[in-house]
Amino acid sequence: MHPLLNLIEQGMMMSNLSATKQSSPRMTKDGMLCSLIIMMAALAYLLMLSGLALWLLQTYDAPHVLLAVGGIVLLTSIGLLAGWIGFKTYKAKRIEKTLRSLLDESNEAVDGISAKLDEIFGENVGKAILLSALTGFIISRKLT
Repeated sequence: MHPLLNLIEQGMMMSNLSATKQSSPRMTKDGMLCSLIIMMAALAYLLMLSGLALWLLQTYDAPHVLLAVGGIVLLTSIGLLAGWIGFKTYKAKRIEKTLRSLLDESNEAVDGISAKLDEIFGENVGKAILLSALTGFIISRKLT
C-alpha cells in the first residue's frame, strides 16, 4: 500500500479513538445532498455557458460573445441576489409575525390573569399581602 494511505488510515483511527467528546457531523445527509445538487447545477450552468459561447463564436466575434456570456452571468447573479434578499425578507417577516402573535397571546393571558387576581384579591387586601409575602419568601429560598 501507499505510505500516505497508511498515514491517513492511522489518523482516522486516532481521531475515532480520542478521549475527547465526539464532534457532531458538520453536515447531515440532506445537507450533503443539497450541496451535491447545487454543485451539479453550477457545473451544468458552466457547461451550458461554454456551449453557448462556442456556438456563438461560429457566427460572432470573440468580444461580442464574451459580452453576451458576461451579461448572462451578470443577470443570473442579480437574479440570485434578488431571490436571496427576498427569501431573507420573507423569513424575517414570518418570524416577526410569529413573535407578534405570541406577544399578543401572552398579553391577553396576562390581562386575563390580572383580571382574575383583581377579582379574587380586590375585596380582601390582607390575602393579597399575605400571598405576596409568601411568594417572596419561597422565591428567596429557591434563589439561595
